[in-house]
Amino acid sequence: MPIGRLVTLAGVLLIAMMILPQRSEAAGSVGLWGGTSFGMTEAQVRKAVPKALRPEDPGTLAGGTSELLRLSGITISGHSYTAHFYFTKGKLKQVTLSADQRRPFQLMKGVFDDLVVLLRAKYGKELTQKVETGQLSSSASADFLSGRTNVSMVLLGVEGTPAILNINYQARIAGEADKL
Repeated sequence: MPIGRLVTLAGVLLIAMMILPQRSEAAGSVGLWGGTSFGMTEAQVRKAVPKALRPEDPGTLAGGTSELLRLSGITISGHSYTAHFYFTKGKLKQVTLSADQRRPFQLMKGVFDDLVVLLRAKYGKELTQKVETGQLSSSASADFLSGRTNVSMVLLGVEGTPAILNINYQARIAGEADKL
């Protein structure tokens, strides 16, 4: 085999070895919502979701996970939602879509049911779905798994107060499964 051809072949192999690890890293990334992925920096999320802004009143989740970006005005099936982007140590950990409209649990349950149908169409059959109604409080939840992304929808209501409806995009189940 001529030397020129060996050099070309060696060059192609070297390029392939440099590209393959990057592809396997990308394949292991966990897509969340709106073109974002678990572990993105704030700058990367801003690039993926250019209209997201720093909130005036940021939220904090258990464990110190902080909301650094927010996107309002998302319409899904005729209802308005806000996306909250939560970061830990500068890396995106969770995206939460929260319903802007707050109504009693029984009225929001219809919205929940409509969203279950939409999520099922996108991610397949839910892993779990529960509805619990009591005298003072009620809840409904549905969990979906798409690749390594956990999509969890929760509706919580306490008698006499508006219910809260959130859809959370995380890598929680995939992270726990990696421990097995």
